[in-house]
Amino acid sequence: MPTVLCCAFWLRARYEPTRHRHSMRSCRATGVHMSFWTGERVETLRKMHGQDATFATIGDALGCTRNAAIGKAMRLGLPGRKSVNPKPRVRSRSRRRKNSAQLCDIPESQRCTIMQLTARTCRFPFGDPRKPGFFFCGAATALGSPYCRSHLHVAYERWNGKCLR
Repeated sequence: MPTVLCCAFWLRARYEPTRHRHSMRSCRATGVHMSFWTGERVETLRKMHGQDATFATIGDALGCTRNAAIGKAMRLGLPGRKSVNPKPRVRSRSRRRKNSAQLCDIPESQRCTIMQLTARTCRFPFGDPRKPGFFFCGAATALGSPYCRSHLHVAYERWNGKCLR
């Protein structure tokens, strides 16, 4: 029969007793209070942390997980450390968005206000809507899109199956 830290509760008759969690610090059934973090383990954690050991190594030495060791170090107020082996940041080739006025020269006769837009005119905006001189492209739209062919590629990014962020 396996050793149980606190008390032997049976989940079901065919299962072996398991360690269970309590909302209180001691078990009501047995009155026994046992904490994983004994003074000896806390001192080992402090010592290994001072020697710049990794939390995975500390967790292995103490018989707990890396996250448990990190959490206890945070609760003890031990100073944080920078990563020993920082992972290089891989930057995707993000297209630099050009100023919308630089994308193409829209003739004055083609420019539309919001009241002049129809279902078949390009709705790509140019400028700041709060300032005078704001207009929409007004060219003929691509099939099933609110934008013309030249602005369709600017408005939407092609999805390559990977997360964009």
